[in-house]
Amino acid sequence: MTGDPTARPPDGVRIRQEGPADADEIGRLHDAAFGDPQVAPLVEAIRASPGYRPELSLVAELDADPVRPIVGHIMLSASDLVGEDGTTVPILILSPLGVRPGDQNRGIGIALTRAALDLADARSEPLVIVQGHPDYYPRFGFVRGRTIGVLPPEHLGAIDKAWMVRRRPRAFEAIRGRVVYSQPFIDLDD
Repeated sequence: MTGDPTARPPDGVRIRQEGPADADEIGRLHDAAFGDPQVAPLVEAIRASPGYRPELSLVAELDADPVRPIVGHIMLSASDLVGEDGTTVPILILSPLGVRPGDQNRGIGIALTRAALDLADARSEPLVIVQGHPDYYPRFGFVRGRTIGVLPPEHLGAIDKAWMVRRRPRAFEAIRGRVVYSQPFIDLDD
């Protein structure tokens, strides 16, 4: 693993909550970062959903670039886990995380992830879920979900290494069950 998960943003990079005026630039950033035309509409769908938490949608911007200052974006949104006993537990989903291609590998994604997880740790949701790169997220405390009994939505099938969970510090350890994706993620997977 590379990158210090406790690192502050690189010099000249500031992290802040996204604002309404950032939406178009965030969409362009994800188009460039992923090369996938589904990611920007996913962000818009999350914003329009009941699971949207504006305080958990962050951007990284360059102080020295007044033309295109936003170089990264991360979003956490609300969803649920249905426990083995049928109870519903509110959780957070980390998706997407994108950094403008020319600014990748500079610690911006790490800084955004750390800032988002710091906000998540101050909340009541006990788990943060990510379906992402299995070599990237463990540095932040993510583990394979199946190893601790947190299963992906049934419609995703047998994903394993990319399905990861991070428990909030001091969260109850015995939370087990199946994640129920919010509608924007279900629509994306259809």
